Amino acid sequence: MSKVERFFIGPQIAMSTIKSESSGGGVPTVALAKAGNLVFTNGVVSNHPETGEHVAGDIKVQTRQVLENLKLGLAKAGTSFDNVVMVHAFLKDMRD
Repeated sequence: MSKVERFFIGPQIAMSTIKSESSGGGVPTVALAKAGNLVFTNGVVSNHPETGEHVAGDIKVQTRQVLENLKLGLAKAGTSFDNVVMVHAFLKDMRD
């Protein structure tokens, strides 16, 4: 079995619903796990990667920030959008 490497981008974002010792009570802007040549991400958010502050704006502004954050994470794991196979997006409002 391949060794799993973990990569994190951004400071911990406080979330009252997440209470685990490993997360410190929050989640990073981008979290990735790499096993062999596969990279997995989960819950990439639109917060600023350096400050953790929420990026205000409409769906276009927030989507752009999510993609920029994901790009940073993929680069840190040694890959890029060129190798992305599948994306799931969750929208608060389906009209977006």
